[in-house]
Amino acid sequence: VGLYLLHKISSFLEPQYTGLYRDDGLIAVPKASGRKMDLIRKKLHKCFKDEGLKIIVQTDLLVANFLDVTLDLTNGTYKPYRKPNDTPLYINKDSNHPPSIKKNLVPMINNRLNSISSNETVFNDSKIIYQEALKKSGHNEHLHWKQSTSSPQPKRQGRRRAIIWFNPPFSESVTTKIGKEFFKLLEKH
Repeated sequence: VGLYLLHKISSFLEPQYTGLYRDDGLIAVPKASGRKMDLIRKKLHKCFKDEGLKIIVQTDLLVANFLDVTLDLTNGTYKPYRKPNDTPLYINKDSNHPPSIKKNLVPMINNRLNSISSNETVFNDSKIIYQEALKKSGHNEHLHWKQSTSSPQPKRQGRRRAIIWFNPPFSESVTTKIGKEFFKLLEKH
């Protein structure tokens, strides 16, 4: 449905200024008059109504919350956003999850906070609630700011081979090497 709606919207708005994720959308209209914004608002309402959907349109915003990011056009910054009374909850350090998940939880959260924080001050102001949630879950590592040095990833060349993976369910209480037993069965039959 989302792609279809984006296609319909692109008939009267430039697609590079439009974003949609599930039930959350954001459209930036550069240098538009109040009259033009009102026309766009009416077209959006009609577009959604034709499909039996409703939409809430807010215009003339300089600060917008989109997914988990607050975008501020007044000073060109962005920062993490959480709904009121929404506290993060993470898996416990001693939970029955694969070791790779438990080991990478804090770095994943740290990377996400870094990517949605425009600078170190914003990061430090936002990390407190995440740090407390990690501490409650038994993780003692600290979140830290690191300057983004990402460069565009080179595109992979060639066709990927079709590989079938066997990922057995994880449980710390299982002591049998399931993968090894599985391959023995394959060789036997």
